[in-house]
Amino acid sequence: MKPIGPYVAVQALPPPANGVAAADSPIQTFRATDRLTGIPVLLHILPYAQGLPEVPFSPHLLPVVDSGVDGEQAYLVTELPLQAHPAQDPELAARGALAALSVLHGRDMTHGGVSGAQLWNHDGGVALAGAGLPWREDATPQGDLSDLALTLQALGALPEVLRPLLEQPGSLSAHEALALLGGDVADQEQKTAGQQEAAAELPLDQPAALGQSLEEEAAATLAGASDSEVSGGQPIVPLTSPEEVSPLLPGKDAASSPSGTGGRGIGGEGSVVGSAQTGATRPVSEQAQTSAVSPFSNAPTGQSETPQERRRRQNDERQEQATLDSQAAAERRAAYLKEQSEQETREIAQAAELAARGVPVPEPFQMGFAAESTGDVGGAVAGVQARQVERLPASLRRPSGEEIDGTGTVQRLPSAVSTGGTPARRDLPPIRIGWDEDDSWRVVRTAPKSSQPSPLLRWVPLALVVIVLLGAALLWALRPSRAASTDADDAATGAPAPCCNVDFTLRGAAGVTAQLNVVSAPASAKLAANQTLGLAPGKVNFPVQGTYQLNVVAEGYRSAPLTVVVPRTQPVTIDLGN
Repeated sequence: MKPIGPYVAVQALPPPANGVAAADSPIQTFRATDRLTGIPVLLHILPYAQGLPEVPFSPHLLPVVDSGVDGEQAYLVTELPLQAHPAQDPELAARGALAALSVLHGRDMTHGGVSGAQLWNHDGGVALAGAGLPWREDATPQGDLSDLALTLQALGALPEVLRPLLEQPGSLSAHEALALLGGDVADQEQKTAGQQEAAAELPLDQPAALGQSLEEEAAATLAGASDSEVSGGQPIVPLTSPEEVSPLLPGKDAASSPSGTGGRGIGGEGSVVGSAQTGATRPVSEQAQTSAVSPFSNAPTGQSETPQERRRRQNDERQEQATLDSQAAAERRAAYLKEQSEQETREIAQAAELAARGVPVPEPFQMGFAAESTGDVGGAVAGVQARQVERLPASLRRPSGEEIDGTGTVQRLPSAVSTGGTPARRDLPPIRIGWDEDDSWRVVRTAPKSSQPSPLLRWVPLALVVIVLLGAALLWALRPSRAASTDADDAATGAPAPCCNVDFTLRGAAGVTAQLNVVSAPASAKLAANQTLGLAPGKVNFPVQGTYQLNVVAEGYRSAPLTVVVPRTQPVTIDLGN
């Protein structure tokens, strides 16, 4: 969101993708919101400051209501109706846009920037925005119609009757295209003319001559009304020639008159305020046409207000109308409840009157089954006979509690004697009932319960686990004693105990190998002096346990003694630097 003046730009509307309006246009359109009232507007960023353009009056043209400059950005504002949204229906967009372009082209004006961003749907129709803006200097009516055809094609589909706008440019005007589309051109013109006449009938503030009294002004107004009635047509306002009229310019003479009615103009006595035409008269309807009130504005007549004040007033009016609507809805709700209560009271009184006269009153209609009496629990409803309907073939039925012997006699299962007329309960295996694929009931038998194992068999797995644990504990207990007995046998026989391997590592040089020679060793190892025991780095095997004196010999280094006690688990590190 980007604040521009008293507005907040919410969304940048995309420019047209092709056509005359798709050229580099200096105008950028934003969908914005008035920060004061929250009313949606269209914000047109201009390359230079410009006043409000003179747009012809038409219900299909959205008027420009505000202008301003924010820093280096000049903008014009087009007010949108509250329910307005971008046009999406190609036919409605074509009708509204052609009606708007017909009015513009009829006044020798062009649009120059017709695109989907300027077509807005509201009140069941489409209005065109951006009229009177400097889109392009070389804009033409045929260029507007071509841009409209491309826009309609982008919306979805170009009506077939408007296909010449693309295939034969210049063959149709906006008025003719609207007629081909089926739009009632005469009705549109009559509607526009009616709104213009309604705007012209509004009382306008007529400029009074300086120095003219109130009585003379009233007499002049009555005289003008009588002349209008006699002529039977449009009232004519006579204007003097330029030699007799000198416009009042803001200056010292105007400022010296406090009331504005008793002073003299620059041209002397008899000068009037306004514009003059030489040797011609101008109808009031033509004067009102340029200052017609827009159908999108409900400003009071004769009241001068800024667009922000007008929007604030409209917002207050909407809130007041919403309050009135809620109050009216509450009153209608209260009236409805009151009428419903009175209707119920009348029905109760009528029923009581009929009962007093002995007229039988019909019982209220009851849906469903009748309530069962407390004395006949479990009994059937009187007058209702139940009949069993077989829905499955005999091969799929459950075996019933009745069996037929060879003689045709029914043998019934023994059952307990029932008390109180209620049959005794029978414990039968449960079943499941569901829908089959052919929409018939399906009875599924439950699997028979497996026989319960005997209590003794339940303890067999536990006994096996206990036996395995005891065997493992016994083996673990016998292992140390066996090792001790083996050592004792070795000591008794005098045999040396076997030893293990020891890892040797070198530190201080890379790629050097050291030779380990025996200096002294246990007698049971049977090793001779200066005998090579192994190489370092690497793993060296010592025959028996005990203390070994070794001599470390490496090429380029001085030999050094080394004492090793085996067995050991840690490796032996030889530092060549020391």
